[in-house]
Amino acid sequence: MGRAHQIKLAFAVAVALLAFWIPASAETFSDAQRGVTLQVPDGYTVVTAETLDEQAEYLETLGHSVDSFGTYFSKDGLLLFAASADGDRQVQLKCVQTDFTAEIGDLSLLDDTKAREVASKIISDTTKATWDLFEFSGMKLFEIRTSTADSGGAFCTVQYVTIRNGSLYTLACYSAGENLAQADLDAAAEMLSGFRIQQQKQKFSVFDAESIFLTALICLAILAALGVMGFIVYSFFKDAKRKRDENDVSEYVKIKRRKF
Repeated sequence: MGRAHQIKLAFAVAVALLAFWIPASAETFSDAQRGVTLQVPDGYTVVTAETLDEQAEYLETLGHSVDSFGTYFSKDGLLLFAASADGDRQVQLKCVQTDFTAEIGDLSLLDDTKAREVASKIISDTTKATWDLFEFSGMKLFEIRTSTADSGGAFCTVQYVTIRNGSLYTLACYSAGENLAQADLDAAAEMLSGFRIQQQKQKFSVFDAESIFLTALICLAILAALGVMGFIVYSFFKDAKRKRDENDVSEYVKIKRRKF
């Protein structure tokens, strides 16, 4: 499982266009289904799947339509996109589930050694990324720092990644430029401070019902087989006893006849 691919937004164009956009005030994003909450600081414009239509004009400044940007939400596990007024900083919150993450369940339940082994599965190229494992708000997370470039120019990323509730959660903070400045790290840390993932109880599903039904059916079949076997054994001993009694009576009759 490689690192989730990034939304290809040209930073150079975004900086020029977003400079004229008035950012929204601070707001809290919450997704009850996935148990995730993110407090977005002042100065960011936030886009979610629910606000796509009302932010169509803003999406045009990013070179997207409602439909084209909507594919990131429907196919890539994107929950939230946010950008600063000047476009220098962008944030993505993602949540995806795979067989691997479902098997891990919760990264925080692993010891540090095993947790670090998971890194090779979720970081596509550990040789080009600087990463470390740390604890925050009752969770174990990977902090992954990378520097790369696309058609819009160079940019750096600080990603906070964890596995919880059987899913992979990624909070990615992008900054324009070849190297991460302290201001970029501070901005990422501020975003992380408002990041929470609630542990969810395992929900009862149709698959659970099918498993319980099959288990009950197997148990009934075993009980029925044991019952049949018990009846056969009982019948065998009963027949043996009956034959023994008949032989005893027969011998008694023979002995009595001998007396006459």
